[in-house]
Amino acid sequence: MVPGILWIGLNAKGKQKFMTTGCVSVKGGANLREEESIWSTHSDNCFLHAMANRNTAVRCAYGVHGNGSGSVLQVCVPAVVVSYGAEAVRPVNRKNEHADLNIAEDSCATFFDQQDFETLLLDPKLSTVDGHILTHLDVADLNLGEGEEQTNQP
Repeated sequence: MVPGILWIGLNAKGKQKFMTTGCVSVKGGANLREEESIWSTHSDNCFLHAMANRNTAVRCAYGVHGNGSGSVLQVCVPAVVVSYGAEAVRPVNRKNEHADLNIAEDSCATFFDQQDFETLLLDPKLSTVDGHILTHLDVADLNLGEGEEQTNQP
């Protein structure tokens, strides 16, 4: 993990938008509280979920059995802060943050937030032009073998 760098695994709609505009934004405008956004997946989420754990972002983008969008974005946190302020970057992976959000320490959300070093981005749009997005990785062709036994071939 690299300080100041976060990763986002895009869904198909997010990938399409990124490929045509160089930008990515929230999936929707539902008026969710931060804890609601963390507890479960929402198709109209009003937050961008990013993580310091690049491997998790790759797995999210790859999808189950390789059926995901295959797109991962590298995000520059200092650029997001310059554009939107420090309050736009909300880490949610530490014990005190879970207490603030009334998320139980023994919950699934807590387990995954801490494992993935999750951060909510409370800004409306990230772009390559503004330096928020540093890199786009296409992981669709990786043979991650999600749940399948790998064999060594000569």
